[in-house]
Amino acid sequence: MKHKTLLIQFLTGFALSFLLMWQRGLFQVSLPADRVLAVADGLTLASFLYLGIGSLMWVSTTGVFDIFGFAFKKAAHALIPGKDPLKVGKYYEYRLEKKEKQKKFQGGGMLAVGAVLLALAGIMTMVWYGLAG
Repeated sequence: MKHKTLLIQFLTGFALSFLLMWQRGLFQVSLPADRVLAVADGLTLASFLYLGIGSLMWVSTTGVFDIFGFAFKKAAHALIPGKDPLKVGKYYEYRLEKKEKQKKFQGGGMLAVGAVLLALAGIMTMVWYGLAG
């Protein structure tokens, strides 16, 4: 199951990068350097997207954003009539409750896809520098 998910993420990443390459004019340009530049741009943008989302998924599982949830809960209890602001409790209790429900990080595939796409983009950028002179 894990390999199937990783394969789907790789295919989606390459499809996204191909759409970005196509948008950058991969088939409209005549110089090879311009084609390589379009490929490098598409791979770079797709890799940044995958790395950014994967990093946010990783950070969200560490509990860094728990303070925001607590603040919104506290504000809602203070502003909404009929809610008792004292029922919210302390941040420590809220944090322990969230830590019990905390999920394990599941975005390693996104980070792997982003890293592979970024490595390919780096290679294509080096090829472009060789062609463009």
